[in-house]
Amino acid sequence: MTTITPEGNIIQKWPGGFSSLAGAKKRMPEAGKFNRRWQQPMQKHVLGKCIFGNLPSAEVLKHFPTEETGTTPWEVAVSPHAPEPYHKLLLPKGCWEEEQTRTMGGEAEIRTAVELATLLIREDQEPDVQFSTQRGVLAAGNIRHDHFHIWRKRAMTSAQKLNTWKFEVLEATGETSPSPSFVWDDENGFVTIAGGLRTGQLWIFPHGNEGVDLEDPCFPAFIHKLVQANARAFHSVQGLIVDYMLEFFIRGYKVECGMFIPIHNHLGTLEWVGMYDEDPNAREWNILWSHQATADRLRATAV
Repeated sequence: MTTITPEGNIIQKWPGGFSSLAGAKKRMPEAGKFNRRWQQPMQKHVLGKCIFGNLPSAEVLKHFPTEETGTTPWEVAVSPHAPEPYHKLLLPKGCWEEEQTRTMGGEAEIRTAVELATLLIREDQEPDVQFSTQRGVLAAGNIRHDHFHIWRKRAMTSAQKLNTWKFEVLEATGETSPSPSFVWDDENGFVTIAGGLRTGQLWIFPHGNEGVDLEDPCFPAFIHKLVQANARAFHSVQGLIVDYMLEFFIRGYKVECGMFIPIHNHLGTLEWVGMYDEDPNAREWNILWSHQATADRLRATAV
């Protein structure tokens, strides 16, 4: 649901009972003028001291040499301190430069990661998992080495609930909304919608009523398009690609939902206190600019 107040503020309700609030006086900066002076570059790798570049042999479950990947060597490792009942790491053997890490190594490496993740969860007979990554310190990417998480939560969101999310998001952002924010709609893949509690956040759903098969080549191609578009659209004056989190919900070996969450701003008192407030009207999160502005900027940027 979307409401525009007499002052022009945009209030939108999202799954989970929270709302975003885009103030009428707030505007997105012009292209190339995003000043994220608080964002930090990723720490430089020190040869031989990267934790993920030198995993103990007991933690490495599988090696995938270049002859198998067609790109760089990759590994599957356990996540020894994770509390989830199923949690594995997928990572390239070598350490990449910062920009390569922030863009997941480009389309070929993204395709390799998706293919290996698919192979792993099918071998483990884990049809319902999360497939996620964090890039940058503010997105909880505290280890610079490129890596993906494949994991199962203690309480998984069902495919039926994800369909409910899709309905609620479409209701808030569709053509009949006072502030529509569709980004892309690929009839053979995914619908991408700007919306949610964070500035610049994107929801990702299959175009139709069925999820997208993990083996469908449109999946890694879409991730590449998504990452590259955000890298170009929101490049900072400090020369950094925005920190971000990317999460996909896989149910029955199909991609049912995804979220791209960039870190354009910090959370404030309003957001943290609102989490504990039982009044729905108090559960609002301020965003820096409207989701419609995000959608417009990404459509103008993507190639």
